[in-house]
Amino acid sequence: DGTRQKLSQDGTVNWRPAWTADGRSVLFVSNRRGGGGQNGYDLFRMPVDGSAPAELLQHHKFGIWEGEISRDGEWVVFRSDEAGANSNIYARRLRGDTALVPIAVDPSLTTQVALSPDGRWLAYTGTGNASGRYEIYLTPFPSATSTRLVSRDGGSEPRWAHSGRELFYKSGSQLMSVDVTPGPALTIGTPRPLFSVAGYRFARNRPQYDVAPDDKRFVMIKDLGGDARGDVIYVENWFKELLAKVKR
Repeated sequence: DGTRQKLSQDGTVNWRPAWTADGRSVLFVSNRRGGGGQNGYDLFRMPVDGSAPAELLQHHKFGIWEGEISRDGEWVVFRSDEAGANSNIYARRLRGDTALVPIAVDPSLTTQVALSPDGRWLAYTGTGNASGRYEIYLTPFPSATSTRLVSRDGGSEPRWAHSGRELFYKSGSQLMSVDVTPGPALTIGTPRPLFSVAGYRFARNRPQYDVAPDDKRFVMIKDLGGDARGDVIYVENWFKELLAKVKR
């Protein structure tokens, strides 16, 4: 109806939301458990209609900084920043055997998790190479038995097309696309640039853009920086108001 609803009520930081596949709930990271410091962050799930309080979905001995649930609702995957400044990725089932499964746990930095729509592959950003440069990697999920390099000259912020046949990521000032053939033996094409993303928000921890359901458009955050002029005014239902005035 055009109104905004505040979901998070507790804690001083509630951020990095991720939708569940049915659109009924949102995962987010919060420090509402208390304790202070970077290890005081957990993963919560809450229905978007506010019909129930936030549910603690995952607690870890180190802080959790991002997470998402597989489309079939069977798995949660999350990233934790651990001792020694390492960022590691884990997963666990939401039913049955809920033991943690290490996905990318090593001395390198791993971040920005992105599960494929069919739940067979996990894309992430990592520094698992000799240069120490961020690149995009794929690993089979949840077995994580191998690692495949996707990007060719640096990469970050992976996002899947809803079709599962394209993987997007940022490289330098370009948004890149890679054709993929989903299934047990994933085939990866050659990365190609789509358009410049210079002037749009970048981030280390979570992708700062998303893919529209039709896979034809993107939602991005424009970074005004030093080019900002005056105030930014946000108007709700502007087109409806305009039509009403035209009818007069």
